[in-house]
Amino acid sequence: MRDGKRPQILEKRGSPLSLHHDFQSKLWKEQIVSCRNNDEKSVSWAAQQIVRVIQDHGRAESKNIHEADLLRVAGALARLGVQLSAYLVKG
Repeated sequence: MRDGKRPQILEKRGSPLSLHHDFQSKLWKEQIVSCRNNDEKSVSWAAQQIVRVIQDHGRAESKNIHEADLLRVAGALARLGVQLSAYLVKG
């Protein structure tokens, strides 16, 4: 795109990282389809890992997501194209 001769208008997407029962962003839908086309088993595995954490937090007393929960799904998110960086406690 950098060396393109004419500008390309990019689509503005609302709530691009939303992925829940009320709304699934177009960005996520396209990313999951792309990953599924590359490796369907990998996407199924990622979904299973994420669902495990969601089920653990399905109880009323478990409302907060902690760093440990993100670590539990870091590998699954990586298979979907989301790379988590270092967790900073200051700054």
